Amino acid sequence: MLSRYPHLHASSSLCILINSSQNTHYILSKRLALHGFIVIDTLEDHIDDFYAEYTKKIISGHFKHREEIYKGFEGAEKALLDIQKGDNQWKPVVVLSEKDL
Repeated sequence: MLSRYPHLHASSSLCILINSSQNTHYILSKRLALHGFIVIDTLEDHIDDFYAEYTKKIISGHFKHREEIYKGFEGAEKALLDIQKGDNQWKPVVVLSEKDL
């Protein structure tokens, strides 16, 4: 779903019917860049290199991440809007139930 007011040249998660005239208008009028790929297309060519390089980096602690917690269904909506607007700083995690923590 696209934000009602995307910034020029914005990036967004995209879940639309491309033949919808309203969505096509948003894409064209805001000059959005839509890029897609399927990992399986290049997996065979790079899988050995991936495991050799990234296993070492994971073990060494090279990758660091932080999470931004959103609670409930209202939090899920805010998380998606924050991603679309670029307002999130960390990996968004939506918690629907306290037992999920």
